[in-house]
Amino acid sequence: MNYYLVKANTITSAFNELFGIEKGVTAIILAIVTAVIIFGGIKMIAKVSVVIVSIMEGIRVSRVDYYRHECYRVTGCFCFNL
Repeated sequence: MNYYLVKANTITSAFNELFGIEKGVTAIILAIVTAVIIFGGIKMIAKVSVVIVSIMEGIRVSRVDYYRHECYRVTGCFCFNL
């Protein structure tokens, strides 16, 4: 249970530092979104997971591509140990 509390605190702190949104407001929005997803059932969880995983994979692929080209620029060879 403590793991999820740490994650929620990290999210609210990040939104506070980046956008200046109060931690309480972010916590309420996070709780509402989580409740809608959970009470929406397994189909809603699956839909949200598909979107989140797709975004995460796109970011991962773009970062690997960037670092590989940066490694090539610096060393002259492609580095695959990322």
